[in-house]
Amino acid sequence: MVIATAEIDFGATYGMCVETGCTFPNLVWRSTRLACDPNRKFPVLEYIKQHYIPVAHFGDKVIYKFSPTAQASY
Repeated sequence: MVIATAEIDFGATYGMCVETGCTFPNLVWRSTRLACDPNRKFPVLEYIKQHYIPVAHFGDKVIYKFSPTAQASY
């Protein structure tokens, strides 16, 4: 069983998808790009997409059950 957020790639990212910065008194900077890599995939999430099926929804959460005959449907 997997409990996940009902978002693309279950809401998971490598890093925070925001522009970061630092406001330390003597070192102030702001990034011009995101601190995440939205194109990078988690291998375990690809496995879940291919082998689990959604069986229940509770608000923004989805319960997935293992199904050896599941096909990717995302």
